[in-house]
Amino acid sequence: MGADDQATPEEEADERDGLLDVLTPESEGDEQGTEADEASLALVEEEIDELLLQMTACWATGEPERWLPLLSDGFRDSLISTSDDFYETLQAAMASPIVWERAGDLDIDSDSEVSALVRSTVGQEDDFQRFSFVLEDDEWRWNG
Repeated sequence: MGADDQATPEEEADERDGLLDVLTPESEGDEQGTEADEASLALVEEEIDELLLQMTACWATGEPERWLPLLSDGFRDSLISTSDDFYETLQAAMASPIVWERAGDLDIDSDSEVSALVRSTVGQEDDFQRFSFVLEDDEWRWNG
């Protein structure tokens, strides 16, 4: 509109309605955002489930060098520093199969951090713990 042009009352009402649509929770934009959020959450859940499957499979090999890269850099470094014979201890522990499965919904802490209740099964024993996961180099890693 030029300086001499003035909006009609109908045009002004339409403009306000458009603004209200954006600011109102029931707006179409928010529905699309919710759908995108749900799709994004579903993708992260799928990736975390895949990580837990990889952890289980790599543990079953009995080879620490296959399992350790699935941990975040910081978590892996803290575990390794706990003992001079960490690798030998880990390899001995890997003789007992462990199955990791997500047992609850994800809690989104940030774009690069999530947590979830995970069931760890060793033999007939189930243990439930909250695991933290971080996104490193575009891959989800167990962070403790």
